[in-house]
Amino acid sequence: MAARKELGTTGRDELPGLRQRIAELESENARLRELLGLDRPERAVPITAWSPHLIDLTPDLVKPRPSSVDHASSPSDKVALFRALFRGRDDVYALRWENSRTGKSGWSPAVRGGSQNLRKPDRELLPLTDDVVTTHLAGEIELG
Repeated sequence: MAARKELGTTGRDELPGLRQRIAELESENARLRELLGLDRPERAVPITAWSPHLIDLTPDLVKPRPSSVDHASSPSDKVALFRALFRGRDDVYALRWENSRTGKSGWSPAVRGGSQNLRKPDRELLPLTDDVVTTHLAGEIELG
C-alpha cells in the first residue's frame, strides 16, 4: 500500500509536465504533417507503392510451361521447363569465371570469341539459347 501511495504522489506531480510534453509533440506532429502535405485534400487518395518484379508476367512474354517433366522427358522439354522457371533476359547471359592463381571468381557477360574479347568496344554479346541452356544443364558451363 505504501508503494502505491508513493507512485500516486509522484504521478500527480509529473502530470503537468507530461501534459506539456504531449502538447509539444502534437504540435511538432502537426508541423511535420504540414511540411509533408499529409493533410492536403489531394493526398486523401492513398498512393500505391511501386514494387519491383524480377519476372515480367505480361501474357505475350510468358511461355507455357510443360505440364509434367521427369527423368524420362525429352531434353527439349527439360530445357523448356528450365527456361520457364528461370526466366530472364534472352539477349545476353553471364558465365562464371575463376582465377586459380588469385582465387578470385565472378561473373562476366558471354561474348563471341571468349573472355579475351570482353573489354573490346566492338564485342558481341551472345544471346541465351536452348543450346546454351543444354550445355549448362550438362554441367559443362555455369550460367548466371
